[in-house]
Amino acid sequence: PRQMKADQSLQEKFTIWIPTKNRSNFLLRLLKYYTATDYRGNLFIGDSSEGEHLEKNRDTVKSFEGPLNIYYREFPKLSVGYTSAELVPLIETEFSSPLPDDDFIITSSIAPSIQYLMNHDDVSGVNGKSIILSVDTDGAFGEVAGTREYPLAEVLNSTGKDRLAHLFNNMHSLLICVLRTNNFKDVYKKIGRLPYLHSQHNFDELIGCIVMSTRGKIVKLPFLSLCRQGHSKQHYHTVDQYDWFTDKDWHFAFKLMEMTAIEELIRAEKMTEDVAKEQFKE
Repeated sequence: PRQMKADQSLQEKFTIWIPTKNRSNFLLRLLKYYTATDYRGNLFIGDSSEGEHLEKNRDTVKSFEGPLNIYYREFPKLSVGYTSAELVPLIETEFSSPLPDDDFIITSSIAPSIQYLMNHDDVSGVNGKSIILSVDTDGAFGEVAGTREYPLAEVLNSTGKDRLAHLFNNMHSLLICVLRTNNFKDVYKKIGRLPYLHSQHNFDELIGCIVMSTRGKIVKLPFLSLCRQGHSKQHYHTVDQYDWFTDKDWHFAFKLMEMTAIEELIRAEKMTEDVAKEQFKE
């Protein structure tokens, strides 16, 4: 009981924010999980849903407001990045994490991750082992059809420039782990400036990875921290790569990412702008 209270106290320092759109069953499943595992942190839900899905989400959130600490806002027609850019400035807890509505942060991993961050100022984020699963219905509910390991980023280099170089040469998912909210607030000031397409595909994630990796190590601890689901309704994989690369705003998004990297390298390594640009070019 004493350890349980300590873990719950640490969870209260944590916010998960969930952008969602037209996937009401996934949101229902997620809130069922956090209720069943007695999650004591905050859940910020940014809902861009329409029609029947919006109505279902409103009812679902109301039904879970007792056992869970939920902040719910509707953001019609906003992208994942823009929705997050609206939610993140409102987060008051010291630690936080973004979460797609079809994935789970393992509740038992939250407290030890926060404790590790509190004990290590040179660490930017903490994750653990992760799996990706499929469901036989290709939806939120059904029998598990298969699982496999899903690698998360681990970046342990001692300098910001070496961590950035390591990350770009070993790109794995970095942002869905326990991270420091102040860094996220800086990230989403940038992402809020991205053109619509790029606020939800590639550049949004890269900007986040640049800031987090240059500001500290990303440490992987020996427990399960994340369960992701692969399915046909994942928005990320619906973006055509040719359309993305030839989009009229691609260069603006790239330059914003580049300048973010240069600013972070100057901050981390006290190098000049010219040296930082050369480092990024490498």
